[in-house]
Amino acid sequence: MQFIYTFFGGFLGVLFLLMIGAVAATNIRIRRAFVRIRKKERAHHTVNTIGRHDYSALPPPVKNFFSIILPETQRNIRFAHIRHVGQFRQRPDDDWYPVKGTAHYAGDEPGFVWKGKFSKKTAHLTYLNGQGESFLKFFDSITLLKSSGQETSVSLLVRYLMESIWFPTSLLPINGVHWSPIDAKSARMTLRNHGITVSVIAFFDENGLISHMETYDKFRDFKNHFEKSRFIMKCENYTEINGIKIPMNLQFIWALPEGDFQYGEFDIRDVKYEY
Repeated sequence: MQFIYTFFGGFLGVLFLLMIGAVAATNIRIRRAFVRIRKKERAHHTVNTIGRHDYSALPPPVKNFFSIILPETQRNIRFAHIRHVGQFRQRPDDDWYPVKGTAHYAGDEPGFVWKGKFSKKTAHLTYLNGQGESFLKFFDSITLLKSSGQETSVSLLVRYLMESIWFPTSLLPINGVHWSPIDAKSARMTLRNHGITVSVIAFFDENGLISHMETYDKFRDFKNHFEKSRFIMKCENYTEINGIKIPMNLQFIWALPEGDFQYGEFDIRDVKYEY
């Protein structure tokens, strides 16, 4: 009996050390990804100050949007560091469970690192140099899911483009986003990066703010394979942060044939910009 206790005690000790090591390795990987993004951003960064002339030639609803959310003179955001809370679910009939996330975004060259905690699970997303990668880990150590490749890279570039509304100087043409007119209440934005091209349609409300965005370029995991579906991101509760108006609440929705499925929602708790 003593042998059994000793054996299992030793086994659990080794397992604990392996999990601690896996957590440390994961955190190191995330930090290294952030360092690579920071180095690339510093090498790419050229524009410091933005004025109305930088968006005066854009489609009318887009020009009006930037004139509302940005001060007359605004420094170009090099990095955005955002903490949020929220909720998430995988299927329409699932219960919601809380999520806490931290994201670091490059400002004028697509790239980001995001880490979200869901109870005992942790999700990690990175996009850099046209390569996207995602992990889902148990206790931040045991890999449950891993995704990379073209579909992941495209989807994460879409996410970067849409979430750039949190650091909106990144949505200007000087930072690589091309705007094309649709009508008085909508416009299309397109971003190209390392051979990947994604497009998102922005819809503007009666106050001139982006109320929601839609795209068909984002992939969802469906029955163990990826398929493109219509994706909607709602933008609510605009608040002035450091002189810039941004939506503090984002809602994520798949528009499916059987009906809309909202699977996530983020509420900002802290925003820091570097210029």
